Amino acid sequence: MSMQTVIVLRRIPRFLNWSSSAQPDGYPDAIDITFRPGSFGSQTRPNVDAVLRGQFDWTPDFLNGVPGLVNDLARTHTTQLHPFASNGTHFYFLNTTVAPFNDVRVRQAVNYAIDRRAVAESFSGRLVAEPTCQIVPPTLYGYRPYCPYTVHPSAAGSWIGADLAKARSLIRAAHAQGARVEVLARPDRPALGQIVAAAMNAAGLRATVRVYPDYGPETANKYFAYVGDPKNHVQTGLYGWGLDFPAPSNQFQPLLSCAARSTGNNAALFCDPAVDRAMNQAQQLQLTDPAAAAAQWAAIDRNVTLAAPWIALVADRPYDVVSLRLGNYQNHPEFGLLVDQAWVK
Repeated sequence: MSMQTVIVLRRIPRFLNWSSSAQPDGYPDAIDITFRPGSFGSQTRPNVDAVLRGQFDWTPDFLNGVPGLVNDLARTHTTQLHPFASNGTHFYFLNTTVAPFNDVRVRQAVNYAIDRRAVAESFSGRLVAEPTCQIVPPTLYGYRPYCPYTVHPSAAGSWIGADLAKARSLIRAAHAQGARVEVLARPDRPALGQIVAAAMNAAGLRATVRVYPDYGPETANKYFAYVGDPKNHVQTGLYGWGLDFPAPSNQFQPLLSCAARSTGNNAALFCDPAVDRAMNQAQQLQLTDPAAAAAQWAAIDRNVTLAAPWIALVADRPYDVVSLRLGNYQNHPEFGLLVDQAWVK
């Protein structure tokens, strides 16, 4: 039986606030925090149900991890559901060091072949997942809509539909017809692995799906450690990333820089020294010319999108669910729900 951990934060009566504008007085005198262990969202539905019953006032669970949950809540508990901006994305990485994905044409081909509409539906639709073709999520500065991997690409940068003719042409040009691929599916999203494999097969590869084992609360840690270890030669697997600081550098450097190959986060093992130099230049520009830095990040985004170390899938649209007694809901783009600004009846 898993054990819960409870922490209580209490207001310090003698604390002097240096600026009420920077940090307004909070409402609660105490904040009770309960940790309920689970794996890949296994505890999300029970946590949400506990909030709806009034047992808790808020859960930080990623609601999109439970198929259909947000759609159900939007119909039945509309006033308790709060959308907020997110810097999160989901993608299938493509191991750029092993065949057939060591050929950029093959990586581009599966980007053309993937049905991003079906992917969004597997995440329960566009209420929670917006199809995307690029690296930078739409909530970050430097974002410019860009989608080369679609039929009828346009300046609007929207994904319209898969282009199987282009995908098959690239596979033929790479002499990769029938190349074997093992798609590693996460145990919480096995259907998504089937969608990815179907796209690869439609393009001309020979893909099969292996579902990673469910180890209970340890599944997430074990999965990401496994796919991040180059010794395991994982060809492709599902990955998600939420930025803890809203800047493009926090997307590219931990996931797509040459140095990140040794951290386990760059599961694609992508390395382009020219991209690294451009990232460093963009960071320097941020200090003196933010507009020029944004343009530089947009150019980096396009270049890496064309290098196709990922199959970019969806940009996340997250939600908070709160109890009926909670008021003054506020969400910060970096820190999330401002718990100390909420009040309860």
